[in-house]
Parts: sequence; structure tokens; C-alpha cells
Amino acid sequence: FLKLGYASNIKRRIYGYGLSKSATIKKLKVIDFSTGREALDFEKSLHKRYKKKRLPLKKMKEHFVSQGFSECYPLEMLDTLLEELESG
Repeated sequence: FLKLGYASNIKRRIYGYGLSKSATIKKLKVIDFSTGREALDFEKSLHKRYKKKRLPLKKMKEHFVSQGFSECYPLEMLDTLLEELESG
């Protein structure tokens, strides 16, 4: 699955998800924004646009301990999300 989100510290954010130690994590795209508010607004706009494509919360809660499970998409969304991030 794909996880879309923003963080000021990516390593700390990933650690906070509480993923299995066997999980493979690959950063696909990192975008720098002037402010955290700008990053948050951009992220929210993408989640709103693709709300119907998100993976079910119940399914994703099986992988995340306490956070991040509501911002996940199927791998089929990879090209679409990367295009959005490129244009962002």
C-alpha cells in the first residue's frame, strides 16, 4: 500500500506508525514547502480529491499502531499520486 502524508521529521513520523519490523519502507517523493501549513493544506487537498480511493480504515488499522492508517491508498494509485506530487 501507499502512505501519503507530511512530516517535519520523516524518520520520527515513520517510527510513530508502529509498523512491523519486517515492513519495507521506501520514500517515493519528498517535497519541500515553505511552511508546515502549506504542506498540510496540500496534503489535505489530495486526500479530499482521492477520498473514495483510500483503503478501508479497518484494514489499515491492522498495520498501524496509532496513527497514519487513514491516509493510505492502493498501489494502483502510484502514478496518479506521483503526478499530483510533481505538479504540487
